[in-house]
Amino acid sequence: MKQREREAKFDRKRIRELAAKWAWSSEPKGLLKVPRADPLRGFRVGRFSSEEPPPPGSKYDNLYLDDEPLEEEAEDMEQLAAALEQQGMQQQLQQQLQQRLLLQQQQLQQQLQQRLLLQQQQLQQQLQQRLLLQQLLLQQQQLLQQQQQQQQLQQFCF
Repeated sequence: MKQREREAKFDRKRIRELAAKWAWSSEPKGLLKVPRADPLRGFRVGRFSSEEPPPPGSKYDNLYLDDEPLEEEAEDMEQLAAALEQQGMQQQLQQQLQQRLLLQQQQLQQQLQQRLLLQQQQLQQQLQQRLLLQQLLLQQQQLLQQQQQQQQLQQFCF
């Protein structure tokens, strides 16, 4: 069944979904098919006002209208300025600390990379030394075998 649906020219599921959304109309005029769920069901026309709508924000005019200016004392302004300066200094300190941390991280990464390079070089040197030692051992073994063969030949000849 699934293979048939995959190979079919039309998607059955999609056709079923579309059919579920539409119904045949019983009215003699108009569309043959109409949506099953009418989007305008329950729509009521409200009362329309002949007055112009108020400008936006006028609803809150009574909250914001104040003829008296704010009373500002010099001390309050000084305190506010000091607080703002302190905030600015704190932000600068935070930025400096972040920059220091970034620099330290970069330095640590560089040191780690250098250590890794040194370790790799040391390992390569050790490997080369071992290879040289193995080659020397092989050469010595070959020389010993040759000497033994020569001694055997000499003994055999005498």
